[in-house]
Amino acid sequence: MESSSSLGQPEPPQNNRFITILSIDGGGIKGIIPAVILEFLESRLQELDGDDARLADYFDVIAGTSTGGLVTAMITTPDQNNRPLYAAKGIKPFYLENCPKIFPQTHSLFPLGKLFKSLSGPLYDGNHLRSVLKKELGDIKLTQALTNLVIPAFDIKRMQPVIFSTYEAKRSTWLDAKLSDICISTSAAPTFLPGHSFKTIDENGYDYEYNLIDGGVAANNPVKKTKVIYESNTFIDLAYIHIYIYIYIYIYIYVVISRRPHRRPLTGAAKVEEKYNSRMASKWGILDWLLHGGTTPLIEIFTQASADMVDVHNALIFQAFFSEDNYLRIQDDTLNGIENSVDIATIDNLQRLATIGEKLLNDPISRVNTMTGLSVPVKNGGTNAQALERFAGILSTERKLRQLEKEKKGKIPQLNTSIIQNEGSDLSALMALQNDEKQTALYVSAENNLVQIFNYLVAFCDLETVMMRAKGDMNTFHVAAAREIVQELLNKWPELCKVCDSTNTSPLYSAASQGHVDVVNAILDADVSSMMIVRKNGKTPLHTTARYGRLNIVKALVQRDPGIVSIKDKKGQTALHMAVKGQETSVVDELLEADHSILNDRDKKGNTAVHIATRKNRSQIVGLLLSYAHVEVNAINNQRETAMDIAEKLQYGDSALEIKEALVDAGAKHAIHIGQADEAMELKRTVSDIKHEVHSQIKQNEKTQRRVSGIAKELKKIHREAVQNTINSVTVVAVLVASIAFLALFNLPGQYLTDGPEAGESRISETAAFRAFCLLDSTALFLSLSVVVVQITLVASETRAQKQVVSVVNKMMWAACISTCGAFLSISFVIVGKRSSWMATTITVVGAPILVGTLISLCYFVFRQHFGICGSDSQRRIRRASGSKSFSWSYSANISDLDDYNSDDKIYAL
Repeated sequence: MESSSSLGQPEPPQNNRFITILSIDGGGIKGIIPAVILEFLESRLQELDGDDARLADYFDVIAGTSTGGLVTAMITTPDQNNRPLYAAKGIKPFYLENCPKIFPQTHSLFPLGKLFKSLSGPLYDGNHLRSVLKKELGDIKLTQALTNLVIPAFDIKRMQPVIFSTYEAKRSTWLDAKLSDICISTSAAPTFLPGHSFKTIDENGYDYEYNLIDGGVAANNPVKKTKVIYESNTFIDLAYIHIYIYIYIYIYIYVVISRRPHRRPLTGAAKVEEKYNSRMASKWGILDWLLHGGTTPLIEIFTQASADMVDVHNALIFQAFFSEDNYLRIQDDTLNGIENSVDIATIDNLQRLATIGEKLLNDPISRVNTMTGLSVPVKNGGTNAQALERFAGILSTERKLRQLEKEKKGKIPQLNTSIIQNEGSDLSALMALQNDEKQTALYVSAENNLVQIFNYLVAFCDLETVMMRAKGDMNTFHVAAAREIVQELLNKWPELCKVCDSTNTSPLYSAASQGHVDVVNAILDADVSSMMIVRKNGKTPLHTTARYGRLNIVKALVQRDPGIVSIKDKKGQTALHMAVKGQETSVVDELLEADHSILNDRDKKGNTAVHIATRKNRSQIVGLLLSYAHVEVNAINNQRETAMDIAEKLQYGDSALEIKEALVDAGAKHAIHIGQADEAMELKRTVSDIKHEVHSQIKQNEKTQRRVSGIAKELKKIHREAVQNTINSVTVVAVLVASIAFLALFNLPGQYLTDGPEAGESRISETAAFRAFCLLDSTALFLSLSVVVVQITLVASETRAQKQVVSVVNKMMWAACISTCGAFLSISFVIVGKRSSWMATTITVVGAPILVGTLISLCYFVFRQHFGICGSDSQRRIRRASGSKSFSWSYSANISDLDDYNSDDKIYAL
């Protein structure tokens, strides 16, 4: 290819080839806007090329960031018929159905509830997004897409961008991830959705772990990455990029179409609201830069600047190649409020966004001003819809030219019925024609999975044509085995099962490595002996399927001939050695059921399966291997290491601890202890047993302590409540006694004198009985009031202190009650008079013993409580036992606490 060195417009190359790129940016629910525009473009392509036309048929590369990565996968993932899983018109319904479930809307009474939730974690759990992507995309990998993809993400663990490219994935298997994992990762916008982690396997069979977040962090505008990756893989001059369509979702559609010497894009990007200004920002601190009015200025600045700088870069290149007329930017500067959000997924808002997409089609073409970065309308430029119709015509023409060029370059004329009928004698020679890649027509149809054409052409080929090798050293049968279309060939030539390439790779090996179980069974049905063909490295199909955990193929191979299990490769490894490197315990179990003798087989480095599983940190597989009684747990490899030695070198973690524990339980030893009469080890084992017993006893004591402590707490609670009730009762009684004493003094029998200088005096004030009454009544009054003052003044927080207070006020209440009783008896002699004094005497004789007997009984209980008079034997036994036990101090303390609240003493006095 040539490029012009002059400043004039370069001349296009003679072959008039285009390079077509579609790039879709992120933006959450705003992915529905480019969906509308893609639907319009695809509908125009269908008008030109038929209803089966799909966007994936017209673009060499499709790139997407964030939700754009999801759209990219939807239109490029193959279905059962090897056609795109979704047509462009199916994207909008997908968003309408799933966005409300991915971003469920909750109404909070707290205005800033959503903001504060984002400070503590993602706003949404992402469960529905993960489930729907895994359901729709299944296990389809990056290299299986219908066209070349570029999807960026950012590895938060390694702090570096990760660009998932079909080009790179074909060369580096650790990049060949599932499309579902890639889409979940590139959509994991910080603060909105959680990050995503998954593992792939590299060329050496080792796990490679990704810890990814939103692709917008790596490339908010993926156009630059797309160009660089494509150009670096096609060795193309920048001047020769032809069609470039960029859909940049703030809405933004970039469609870039350019001829080889010039480029032209169709682009767009909706500017955000003018929410900030320099006067406002001059007063901001760190918090305002991070969060201001529910927005994130710092993040918006970096992402918007990154996207727009790429946009300006493109515009400058178009100007340099005199391609300004071919640059189209579709943009809406009016987005604001909920329309400019990425997660307000109400049906009304989604419908509004779809309407905005339709409106953009009728907007005039705009062009970026490279000096200001702003978009300005192009005078007499037409509408965006008109530009897309023009690009659809270019894409359609380019596709048709490619098909014709492929036929011409490959020297394979179109076959039709009339040619076959008229040129039957030359048919074998026609089928044997090869293109520049040494590929026959049958090879090309197999490589492109054109099943109907392949089955049609097989009838006109001979065995030599099928066995012809292309530049990649593969024949048609190898390619067909990898594409699951071998049945027609096997029906005609079963001997193809043993045709190998230069590395002695059989078709069965190719099908098994791709996981095509139906092809494997078909080949085995045709020639079961082909399963014993080994590659130059000595590996059988069972080796590779066991490594990658393909249980169904492992079962198919083992059931046909269990002898394949014991075959070793050039490293001395059996299929079991390969299986324990993976993570499927079911595969390991299947191999051991077929042949137990391989359990202790060693490779050329002396490693058994236990060695390798331990080194790979596969705790479940190690446990499975150790469950077999005849396993050699202490086998020593060529490095003088046992599995226990290898386990000691593992990085600390749960799996490493589980492996060590399993090895110890199985009697594993270090290599230095093997074959020695190690008395120290026996002593260590004995000490360990003792430690276990002591530890068990300590645990039992701790349980007992917890039970006793719980009982003590309950008893303390009961006694605390009892004491509190006593305090309340004493207070009530004290108030009652004080009230009686006060009222009795001013409600005397006989009333008062009303005349003379003694008016107001009691009529009985001169009697001895009244004087005794007055003294005793006053004593009762003041004692009761003292008790009330004490009760309302002193606050005791501990039960013991409360009991001390109660014991004091109780004695004061005793005295008050005695005084009240004496006052009653003394005034009774006045009331009954001298003639009936016998009544007062009788009351005294009856009442005094009752009170005195009660007080004597209470004194007995008090002395018994405080001095242990007549204490029970059981209580003394508890005290002696608590002092002789060898438990901890706290345990003894709990026992002593129980002594104070012995359940045998149902009543105690204070």
